[in-house]
Amino acid sequence: MPATEPDAVAPVLTTSIQQTNHVLSEMRTFLYQLRPIIMKEKEIGQWVLDLCRQFQQATGVALEAEVGTPAGQELSAEISIALFRIIQEALANIYKHAHASRATLSLDFSADAARLVIEDDGRGFDVEARPEAGIERGHGLTNIQERVAELGATLQLESAPGAGTRLEAVFPYSR
Repeated sequence: MPATEPDAVAPVLTTSIQQTNHVLSEMRTFLYQLRPIIMKEKEIGQWVLDLCRQFQQATGVALEAEVGTPAGQELSAEISIALFRIIQEALANIYKHAHASRATLSLDFSADAARLVIEDDGRGFDVEARPEAGIERGHGLTNIQERVAELGATLQLESAPGAGTRLEAVFPYSR
């Protein structure tokens, strides 16, 4: 770019800054994933709120998170890990695919199950016509479905083009 085109510099710098911020966000996610995942129900609430705050700061997507009061039942390591990974994957999907401006996350604990609900106002998709997982499309929703099935939990996925997405997973404490 010649020095005679100073107006061309701003768009190039803006693009460079956006790409750098994206890489930084991805690196933060990878580093966070390396943390140990041993947690109890009482600790998972703070972890979820911290992750949501970090996601909002890194992506600019407004994320309202609410964690219910633990019901006294201790989460198994398997459920804690599944919640950890599902939340990460769902937030990544909101950022990468939904192009949402707002999202909500709710984690509640009843006497017999943990219930996770994540919703966004993104572009949505046709759940029935979803293409097979692959390198270009990713494996996120497939991974979520497998984690839920392995633990005897239930998963509801609601979405439509232009209507955002709602994911609800319910994990019974015992199978």
